[in-house]
Amino acid sequence: MNLKVNEKFFSYACLISVSIPIYSLFLNKDYFIIYNNIFTFGLIFSVILLSQLIYPIKVINNNVFSLLGKHSYGIYLSHIFIINLLKNIGITGDNESIGIRILGFIISVILSLLASIIAEQTVEKYSNKLFWNIAMKKDITLYGGK
Repeated sequence: MNLKVNEKFFSYACLISVSIPIYSLFLNKDYFIIYNNIFTFGLIFSVILLSQLIYPIKVINNNVFSLLGKHSYGIYLSHIFIINLLKNIGITGDNESIGIRILGFIISVILSLLASIIAEQTVEKYSNKLFWNIAMKKDITLYGGK
């Protein structure tokens, strides 16, 4: 067996092995919780990252995850507001079935992504405009050039 096959097997084995703890996190069961949910999530993320560094799999390495990665900071900033909004509406909560939990997760990711894109475009558009206006009024030499 060559090295490439072993890398591929290891990468798939890592992804399959973290699927059960991820499912457990959705169920709010403590089957695979090592220390707490945050530690477990960090461990799962580390295993996924390691598997992708060894052998990138198309299921993980695609345009959807690239888009989420590009806007991850905006998603991080907006997700708590979106989740609280969904809880107030009644879409998410602690006692629903697994299907409602997954649906609430998908809705919260989509709404957080949209909020992130809108905020980034709005802030970036006006901050760039403001920066260039200030730079031109003060005749600032940019990037050390003359």
